[in-house]
Amino acid sequence: ITMGVPGSVNQKTRKMLMTQSWFNVEEVENIEKLVEASFPCCTTIIKNDINLAATGEMRYGIGRGYKNLIYVSVDMGVGAGIILEGKLYEGSRFASGEIGYSKICCGTSRNLEEETSIRSILQQIKDNKLLNKDDRGIRFLSQDKNALNIEEVRKAIKEEDAELVSIMHDVVEKLGFTLANICVLLDIEQIIIG
Repeated sequence: ITMGVPGSVNQKTRKMLMTQSWFNVEEVENIEKLVEASFPCCTTIIKNDINLAATGEMRYGIGRGYKNLIYVSVDMGVGAGIILEGKLYEGSRFASGEIGYSKICCGTSRNLEEETSIRSILQQIKDNKLLNKDDRGIRFLSQDKNALNIEEVRKAIKEEDAELVSIMHDVVEKLGFTLANICVLLDIEQIIIG
């Protein structure tokens, strides 16, 4: 039985490292114990969720036929699963692909995740004075204002809403530079963005 979690998981000690601030490690450990108690004949494997997605894309998705690919997830966090020579590369400490921690500029302490995740985009919309001067920014938020209204964001980009396009251009540029550097370093055949 396999479970995917955000953050890295040491496959030797089964300890979770580099987990997100919004993620409750204790809950996963409790779930793992419940699963093992309910299914004593099964092995429980806990791996990084993005690594599992990368493996799935390589075996069953649009990554089939590629030996060197990266699956990048931009969601609540930002991470990557790396496939090299047809195998999942987890690194010497099982923390490869944690690109959200990458620094993107010398003049700031903020990292890629703090600049490009959905949480970051949401905060940038809330903080944008031009979007909020006439309450235009409200349409990009869910009813509870804690999530993006993706359909409205898509519509605004299509309509070329200057402020929203500016936010998204900045996000895409920062993510693009990071991915371009990874591709140069590893000679990757394919990038899949999810």
